[in-house]
Amino acid sequence: MKERLELTLLNNGYRKLLSKIPEVDFYLSGDLLNAHIVQVMNMCCGNYMNLQQFENLNQSVHSMFEDKGYLNIDFFVLIITDCVADFKEINLSITNCWMIDAVTKQLCVYETQMSEFYGLRKLIENTLNTTEEKVHIKDGVEAYSLYLQDKAKRIKKQINPRKVTIALLLINMMVFLIQMITGKSLTIDFMISHGALYPPDVIINHEYYRLITCMFMHFDVEHIFNNMIGLYFIGELLEDELGSIKFFVLYMLSGLTGSSASLIYMLLCGTNNVSAGASGAVYGLLGGLIYLLIINKGKFRNLSVSGIRVIVVIIWICHGVFDSRVDNMAHLGGMLAGLLLTVLLYRGNRNKERAKANEN
Repeated sequence: MKERLELTLLNNGYRKLLSKIPEVDFYLSGDLLNAHIVQVMNMCCGNYMNLQQFENLNQSVHSMFEDKGYLNIDFFVLIITDCVADFKEINLSITNCWMIDAVTKQLCVYETQMSEFYGLRKLIENTLNTTEEKVHIKDGVEAYSLYLQDKAKRIKKQINPRKVTIALLLINMMVFLIQMITGKSLTIDFMISHGALYPPDVIINHEYYRLITCMFMHFDVEHIFNNMIGLYFIGELLEDELGSIKFFVLYMLSGLTGSSASLIYMLLCGTNNVSAGASGAVYGLLGGLIYLLIINKGKFRNLSVSGIRVIVVIIWICHGVFDSRVDNMAHLGGMLAGLLLTVLLYRGNRNKERAKANEN
């Protein structure tokens, strides 16, 4: 959809400007004295923006073009989305904005909005009514071939799994499989001898590596199943938002903090329990997701506050929050660490986006 619209704009006198703002492209018709600028926002596949965020972005974009020397700017916004209801508030409040339903291939124009923008409406409607096989631009077959290649790359990107999330899933499952093959994972002695968290070995024998190795060990099938379900569903969201490297840092440091909190608690209580599992890291991811929901005012990538409540309840039930055998200190430590780490990691992402916008 976005690619077809781009071809139409390029074929009708617009030129594409360099944009470093994720999911946002700019097309210019005119010159510095009289500029017609179309801002195309790809809000499909879970991308979301509320009215306040939209207004803040537009204000930054206006300032950006004014700083570049554009005098008379006619600005227009096109939102491409597969969830029209999410952007209804924006469309009812902003006059110079239309919405394209990526599912029904229809242009949505409300009565309160501009009915036309320099012939753009007819161009869009013709594009939506044209099959992809008939889309061409002035450069002919070569340009259309590039368009198809770009589309294939985007589709491949959408269907590719999140690399770090999948890698962590595989590592945890492989370790558990080795446990099952080499010994009985339910045996406490076996878990201790193969890297589970055990205070005497950490403090007396200085085996600090157990704070990390315990994150990849599990007691039974139910234990690893619960953790991997949480890792898969929450990890996919966070890795896509933070990036693979930051997501990996979040996972590992949350797990390390969780096992450290568990160790400190056992030392204070004078107990020598055996602890293992990825739940500290998974709860760290949950803490990160909670933070993202908070700063996005209750909604993040089609996940509402009610949705996060369901996830919390399911995970807590699966892990047995009130079960005395469950290491709740690892859960609490991991969750707090994940929340605080996401504050730092996500702030870096947002600052980088602002810097790119200013450079643009």
